Amino acid sequence: MSSDPQGVYDALAQTDFHSANRLANDIPDSDLSRLLSRLTAHEQLYNSLNFGRQRLFRKEDLQADYVQLERDVERTRSRLLAGGPERSPVPELLSGLAVWCRARADLISIYTSFAAADVINDECDHALDCIDDVERRASGFRPHVIGNLTEVLRCELKCLANVLTAELAIQRQSFVDGGLHLYEAQKALGAWSIIRDGSNGGKADHAKRDILVFLLHLLASVAHKFGIMFQRVLTREALEGLQTETLLDDAEVNTCMRTFSLYCDHTHAYNVSLIYLIPRSGPYSVDGYSCADWSHETPPTGLQAYPAICSYPSNDPPMEHWPNIVSLIQEKLSPLTFEVHTQSRRPSTASISSRASHASTSSFVPYFRSTGSRPATRRPVQQLECFYDQKVNATYVLARVSPTIVISIIHVGKFEKAGVDLAFIKKLRSELGHADVFGEIKCA
Repeated sequence: MSSDPQGVYDALAQTDFHSANRLANDIPDSDLSRLLSRLTAHEQLYNSLNFGRQRLFRKEDLQADYVQLERDVERTRSRLLAGGPERSPVPELLSGLAVWCRARADLISIYTSFAAADVINDECDHALDCIDDVERRASGFRPHVIGNLTEVLRCELKCLANVLTAELAIQRQSFVDGGLHLYEAQKALGAWSIIRDGSNGGKADHAKRDILVFLLHLLASVAHKFGIMFQRVLTREALEGLQTETLLDDAEVNTCMRTFSLYCDHTHAYNVSLIYLIPRSGPYSVDGYSCADWSHETPPTGLQAYPAICSYPSNDPPMEHWPNIVSLIQEKLSPLTFEVHTQSRRPSTASISSRASHASTSSFVPYFRSTGSRPATRRPVQQLECFYDQKVNATYVLARVSPTIVISIIHVGKFEKAGVDLAFIKKLRSELGHADVFGEIKCA
């Protein structure tokens, strides 16, 4: 690698921070050398997810550090421009560096907001809008200015945008778009791995703690949720004729249901089902697919208005118990689950539509952001409803695990180990909210 800015950028793209720092110190221009040395230090913290940490008597704030570096870069650039045209290559390079610092600060804001959120879908719309803003600013990047860092940023943005759009699709019960965007996110991570690791692309060390591995973990967690939320669809014989090799195979679906199987083995529960609370403004098909054109679908009524999207150990829910379960939902959980339908904070869908146009012919994606009905209660309710029915000799346990999902547990006979049920439901909430993944982020 040469001791010029391009060599520093290439080293940073490959997360070779030792080489990047050495090359930055070798640059003759002292102003540029100091700025790139600071950038290298910030990138090392960013890559290790250390967005904020305690150091002696003060807390570091990496987002603020990037903002300050951006200001210093702009000041240096203005001073060089005022000095005459003979140093014009450096101001152009500094312009790209300033955009990079702003992009990093915005991405830190996105990651830390998810780490602090109680419910992931509260942040998805806002995060996607922030990603759009970053993409617009980064669209002016010239590849020769910051080298491979341009492609690194594009891969990170593409992966994050597709993972979040897949999350929204899963929440809206759109099977096709959920699978599509998981696939697109996987491709983006593969391209990023090739840039960073060369020929070992796609073989990242999951034991490491860095931003690429974090996104791999997030992708795996959303795919795990996809397997749970579409368990009945993925196991249907009707899918045999479809090209599903980019989704989940039978073994992966079984892995997604491991939490359910362990609980049922421990408690001998008769059935565990996840019930989808169909939004008033959102189309839904009883076959397990959402449809963008509501006029072509008849809204489900009666017991069909409370569809089981996941059922264990049998793929089909026990419909003989469904009248009791629906009555309990309406009586005990209705005030907690009915939705107040408001516009999402940023209803514009032009950018997400254009991003999806080259990845899918589906018309579902704009719907996810433009009709974002939100629950009246943002925080997941910890309430557990238990009821023993002597007539059928069954105990029903119900709770909300997400704003639109109610879990139903049926025990044969009288079951009084509420603590076991609560522990299982808390674990499931954590899985569906990707809490373990976001816990990898260290915030100020």
